[in-house]
Amino acid sequence: MDVNNYILPEGEIPIKETLSLWKGKHHYFRDFDSAVVELAQDIKCKDCGNPTGNKYYLLCEACRNKKSAEKYFQLEYREWDGETPLWLYDTDIYFFSEEEVVDYAYEVDTEVADLKLIIAKPLETPYFDIEEFLYEKLEIEPEYMESVISDSEIEEINDSINETILNSIGKTLNVWAPGKYRTSFINNKE
Repeated sequence: MDVNNYILPEGEIPIKETLSLWKGKHHYFRDFDSAVVELAQDIKCKDCGNPTGNKYYLLCEACRNKKSAEKYFQLEYREWDGETPLWLYDTDIYFFSEEEVVDYAYEVDTEVADLKLIIAKPLETPYFDIEEFLYEKLEIEPEYMESVISDSEIEEINDSINETILNSIGKTLNVWAPGKYRTSFINNKE
């Protein structure tokens, strides 16, 4: 490149500057903090300062367990009826019998009393709404709905489909979700 072909403003010339970069594991960074983050294999727990075991966690396992237990014990307590399924707090595990609870405790080598159990709640059969269906599936805007289907047809369709669903499935599905009451398996055995 021939720099003599360029015309500079009067009195202006390029100035030589040195740029410092921080080298991470695979990249260069302008700031030290970014290089440290790339090199890091772990971070300090924000509560206790111990390693978290993973640079994407803010808390170590002990502090995560402590916070989880605090949250669990803040839930209202209810006696378990011995029949409603139980949910193991902070997991995707459900128990449908006393034997399942005992077997699980044995498998994970813990006491049944130490399991954080929640009384599950049944999910109710959802209500079908033809207008919602047409809007979500066929993208028919509400203001144009009247040109597609009348109010009497909407009511008739909704009633018919919902009656069929209730007759086929019942009021509640055999599907469960976490409830809002903690319980203790041991208290029911005493």
